[in-house]
Amino acid sequence: MVNTPLPDGQTVTRRLALSLPSLKEIVTECSGASCTVSAKAAGSRNEGDQQGLEQMVSNDIPTALSQSGYTLIEPLQIEETGADETRILLRISIA
Repeated sequence: MVNTPLPDGQTVTRRLALSLPSLKEIVTECSGASCTVSAKAAGSRNEGDQQGLEQMVSNDIPTALSQSGYTLIEPLQIEETGADETRILLRISIA
């Protein structure tokens, strides 16, 4: 019988915070083999900030997760929570 390691929420939160310091209020909840992660990011309407957010969502977050041994199991979700704030939601598991 092979024991598959289970993800640890504190480890996920710490690794994302170190890899992507622009993410704030990272909350990770794990259940079984997967975790749900919620984080806030600046969501300003100016073009430079929007491009930075798109870069983080399409490349930086998946790369940071992969380098830490995790994989996305659903597409990232982005919710605008205010004029200058965006919430990013993702589900991950150990790769």
